[in-house]
Amino acid sequence: MVPPRVISPHVILVALLLLKICYFASAQIKDSDAATQHKNSNPKSFYCSCADPLPLALANGSATVPITPVTRTWYPGKPYKPSGFCKSLPTAGPGGECGDSIAICRKGLCCGQNGFCSTDPASCGGTCQCAWSGPGSPCKGSYPFPAPRPLSLPVAAKGGVCGTYIAVCPAGQCCSQFGFCVADGSRYCRSASCRADCSPWSKTCYKGAHKNKIVRDTWVVTWKDLNLDGFTKPVIVVNGKPFPTVEAEVGDRIIIEVINKIDDPISVHWHGMLQMKTNIMDGVTGLTQRPLMPGESYLYNFIADNSGTYWWHSHFKTQYVDGLFGALVVKDPTHKQYPGGDAVVLFNDYYHNKSSELLDYYLSPASDGDEPTPYTALLNGVGQGYCEVTGATGCGYAYIKGVAGYCDDPKTKLRLINAGSFAVFNISIDNHRMIVMAEDGVEIEPVEVGSLSINNGQRYTVLVCQSKGKPLSTEPVWFRATMIDATFTQPSNWNTSLGVLYFTDPPPAKLPTTSATFLPPTLDPTLPPGPDNFNPYQLKVFGDVEPPPPNPAKRRRANFVIDFYNEPTSPADDPNAVQYAHVNKIALQLVPETPSLMERYSNNPMGLGPPAEPQWPQGGLGWHIWDINLGDVLDIYIHNKDDGEHPIHLHGHWFTVLHAGLPDAGPFDPAQDQLDATVIRDTITVNGNSSLVLRYVANNPGIWFMHCHIDWHVAAGLGMIFREGFPTN
Repeated sequence: MVPPRVISPHVILVALLLLKICYFASAQIKDSDAATQHKNSNPKSFYCSCADPLPLALANGSATVPITPVTRTWYPGKPYKPSGFCKSLPTAGPGGECGDSIAICRKGLCCGQNGFCSTDPASCGGTCQCAWSGPGSPCKGSYPFPAPRPLSLPVAAKGGVCGTYIAVCPAGQCCSQFGFCVADGSRYCRSASCRADCSPWSKTCYKGAHKNKIVRDTWVVTWKDLNLDGFTKPVIVVNGKPFPTVEAEVGDRIIIEVINKIDDPISVHWHGMLQMKTNIMDGVTGLTQRPLMPGESYLYNFIADNSGTYWWHSHFKTQYVDGLFGALVVKDPTHKQYPGGDAVVLFNDYYHNKSSELLDYYLSPASDGDEPTPYTALLNGVGQGYCEVTGATGCGYAYIKGVAGYCDDPKTKLRLINAGSFAVFNISIDNHRMIVMAEDGVEIEPVEVGSLSINNGQRYTVLVCQSKGKPLSTEPVWFRATMIDATFTQPSNWNTSLGVLYFTDPPPAKLPTTSATFLPPTLDPTLPPGPDNFNPYQLKVFGDVEPPPPNPAKRRRANFVIDFYNEPTSPADDPNAVQYAHVNKIALQLVPETPSLMERYSNNPMGLGPPAEPQWPQGGLGWHIWDINLGDVLDIYIHNKDDGEHPIHLHGHWFTVLHAGLPDAGPFDPAQDQLDATVIRDTITVNGNSSLVLRYVANNPGIWFMHCHIDWHVAAGLGMIFREGFPTN
């Protein structure tokens, strides 16, 4: 009898290996065919980025919380799939789209900062997206994550600083998007960034989660002749239309491919989005990215990690003056819904000349430092200025739908956005009140007012209502957006744009006959907010939310002095001098067409050493960078020596306002000025010849811009740069 054959384990192993090779080869051919297409189909499942925090393993009673590392494993011809944590993605070939929730580049290809696979050295530099570059690619690693993750994190004190690289919150608290621990159960535990940087003990972070989706669009940017106020002029449009709105829910991923079809460079900044761990999507030319040159594309890809009212705009020179901007609304499905809906009201100052022409004039001796004055105002893209001034025809009005209601039971919510480049706006609605519910995406204790003063870049969410004592009216009324001409050297040609707020269907055939019922607020910082005085400095964040107390080991102070004077330094009456805006004697001038500052820093080994400083022809033009460690609590003291006010905006963070001086009060005086935490927001006004003190927690690694949001002043140099969480700090 012949004994049965025993198959050697080595034979089995070889057979399995051959089967695996065949499978991988077929998969590679399949992936290669699909990846040659420029577009990739959206994956059904979500993928976690290498920038996301890793799962936490608790060690009860320990002073630290160990982090379970995730091993990156590559298999030929298959998508990158870290074991047991992330879901797989399709692969992409040369020119294919890549990035979080999109695709991973094939072997040897870098996923460039612009979101496309390439072997181009510019794509494979320090700003390439490492987690979605192919195996064997020359990608050097995504800034700002060149350093290994810590294997453990300390447990923060109650109310202390927290974040992915900093600390986790103690039991009973969660890590808020402000960068410090708040009570578990707080509304600030429901954002996507909170879930990302959550305390492992928090239940509210995950309880507030909903099924996230991808909000995807393609924008083709072109010029188009439009008549918006009776005067026809070229306006930059997206897919043939001006000022489009992006809508998402908190936690959604926004992916927008921007294709530049105009003859100038462009970029897009997502104003108010924290960009937690996606600093390369912040859209600041010369700082976080190179601009999109004519014919180029850029794939903006980020999480809408904070709900509220925001907007997007170009961050190339003064380009958004030409129309490259729109609203960005991030809704929270847990918030109350109103019968009158949730309407966006976008208003801006409007010029009849191209911004490049106006900027050339402004930065010339001929302007004597006087900013260009807008011709008129627009409300949701509609104005009446040229018709009112010249008698031209063809002007219309913006129509806003609402539901009538008293102030104890309001029915209509509006999202107000000042998308202007220079003008402060006063907003009022005839025969109606407004209840302010949020500013710059942060919910506040409600305040009822008759009118609002809103500076450039600021946003407010309000409820519209009528006072009791009169029958509830459903007659249409005027919505008034009025530029405050006092901020201009010369008055505008027509300072108001009118809209129609109506309460019945269909929209009324006749225009309103109402008159203005509220004067502009007094804006007296010594008075509390109220019906006749809207005080933006004394608004209170909803709930018990306070910034962390000063910690000598982690607290830092930055002193900035704003001043306008001629450059190069020369007598004030020099006919050839140009006036620039200086911060600590430097007028910030980035060169947008060259490698960005992020590229310059990231291409140095581990960020050691600064990039080569450009040789500016004039000594006061350039940049300076303030280095901050993660976990620092930074106090910013601003002394504005200019006689005009400046709306100060910080990218990547919210800040707490500790002090705002009255106009002409001079610098902060510790002997008589008090530091008192009030409102938290991302854009606040420093008054003329006065001071401002802000505090923010360094919880978001990256290179972040802080600047005046008067677009002419940014071009003239009024900006500061914070380099946060870099290994060499």
